[in-house]
Amino acid sequence: MPNNSLNHIAQVCAQLNFSGGDKVQKLPSVPMLDRLLFEQPWLSIIVILAGGIAAWYFLSRAGQRRQGAYILGVALLLAGLNMLVATGVTTERERASALTRTAIQLVATGDDAGLAPLLRTDMIVEPFGIDRDRTLGHVATSMRGQYAIKEHRITEIRAAQDSKDAVRVQVHVIATPEQTMFPTGSWWILTWQRPAGTEDWKLSRLECQQIDAVQDLNGIRVR
Repeated sequence: MPNNSLNHIAQVCAQLNFSGGDKVQKLPSVPMLDRLLFEQPWLSIIVILAGGIAAWYFLSRAGQRRQGAYILGVALLLAGLNMLVATGVTTERERASALTRTAIQLVATGDDAGLAPLLRTDMIVEPFGIDRDRTLGHVATSMRGQYAIKEHRITEIRAAQDSKDAVRVQVHVIATPEQTMFPTGSWWILTWQRPAGTEDWKLSRLECQQIDAVQDLNGIRVR
């Protein structure tokens, strides 16, 4: 069957919600204030600017141009401050999300040497019970051979900070293996931890939540 036909079938399956994503327990959303101030400031900036422009327009029509211009100026200042805060502050959730994207890229390309510094010595992959050394071994061999990935993409990512030194990142990845050329989605949770007082974030736990067409993850045996 042509590859474009396989891709079309996969897209139809995704649209029909065959991936099981609705059964995956999602991490809690980022607090609204943190999201608007630091991580996704565009909405608050748009609201501030729209409010300032609206006030300027209606006050100008009412003959109060000075007051309108003053409010618009304040709105521009607040929007600028919001942008400065957002670009100047990187939250722990953002750091962990960036590390997650890096780790996925390294796994997908079979780069065990690049992945190794990101893994803690006691890192574990659940529910398969794979330790750090076996994980790196699989990346070095299987991801360059039997399970080599032609392309991959992240469709959803969210992070939750459990403590000052621990962040969990939930991610949905769609990968297209070179052998089958059939896109397959999966949900994962990556737990990043760091020693207190450092910025040395490392992956301590990788949990597979769901893989398309797999009914029982516990039934998978990884050699």
